[in-house]
Amino acid sequence: MGDRISINFVNGAWKSPALFSHWQGTSLLDDVETYLNELWEEIDAMEHPNSEPLDRLEPGTVMVDFIRWMAERELTVKDELKFSLVSGSHFKRHRITHNFYLGKDEEDGDNGDNGHVEIDLTDRNHTYRHYCNCGDLNCEVR
Repeated sequence: MGDRISINFVNGAWKSPALFSHWQGTSLLDDVETYLNELWEEIDAMEHPNSEPLDRLEPGTVMVDFIRWMAERELTVKDELKFSLVSGSHFKRHRITHNFYLGKDEEDGDNGDNGHVEIDLTDRNHTYRHYCNCGDLNCEVR
């Protein structure tokens, strides 16, 4: 049960670890698209891009920033559900207890419902390479 998928980012020969989602399914790719559009817009606006690993689109750094972006957005949208006032001005933070986890590659977790999607950071057209278990070479996840 679930809507399992895994993704990773690639740039040339560099690859990030895989991010697995148990519940988000292909809607995770909508989040990737939104995130990458925001990231590319920020990089395009820089006077001197390529000075930091994120600006150079190094896949491991992009994955960490994508996870940060998802968590920040989730907390902003659902902050009343994610935080509860404990005493005074101290907040109790809820943990990520399910749905997301990392693996070294697409074989290191369960992506049985939607397969694995490799996201080429140099392709701004969002044509992702999809690997799944259906056996159809023309299978498209998007």
